[in-house]
Amino acid sequence: MQFKQAYPAMFREYARAARAGEVQIGAMHVWATGAMSGPPFIINYPTKRHWRSPSRLADVAAGLPALAETIEANQTRSVAIPALGCGHGGLDWASVKPLIRQSLEPLPAVVDVRLHPPPA
Repeated sequence: MQFKQAYPAMFREYARAARAGEVQIGAMHVWATGAMSGPPFIINYPTKRHWRSPSRLADVAAGLPALAETIEANQTRSVAIPALGCGHGGLDWASVKPLIRQSLEPLPAVVDVRLHPPPA
């Protein structure tokens, strides 16, 4: 919801891509912000097959290689990752966090990866 409010153009593009069937589990939807400050792009990471469905741990895991590739391809130096699938998706952070860490561990040391747990 915060990104929808902060980046309404991103949300409109993501919604359009979802309606067109372009948003898929295991693939990243990258949106360039065009901003001179703040994040240069936002990586949308789908964790649900339908917005009303729960997230599945296997679907979160399926996207992690693509996330790592996207981070490297864009020469990202810093990435903030929320608790993927843990909000409305219903997954347990204790199960998701180790998957993310293990998948992103091979990234170059110059990449600052910050994991953000779900709100208490």
